[in-house]
Amino acid sequence: MENLVHSFTASPVVTQLQFDQTPDRTQSELALTIQEGDALTHLRMRNPTPAEAIFDIVDASRIWIEDEGSTQKEFGRYKVGYSDEAYSEFWVDSVENEPD
Repeated sequence: MENLVHSFTASPVVTQLQFDQTPDRTQSELALTIQEGDALTHLRMRNPTPAEAIFDIVDASRIWIEDEGSTQKEFGRYKVGYSDEAYSEFWVDSVENEPD
């Protein structure tokens, strides 16, 4: 994980998950609030793919985001990985920290 952007390893809890998309499904946005201890992190991510993979993140015991730079994938620059009993991932075009 050389290009680590965020890492939540101390029993993170997803306290908020909001997913919005345009009617034609060409653009989407995911807003997450992750609590780790007393710290809250608010993230906004654009175009999560595959979208159906995002909902299992609420059960994750570990979450990390890596900047994959110029990959050969046709979508997504950032890989959002998470695990509990199994590993899952989805890709997003951008990740932004939101203020409290």
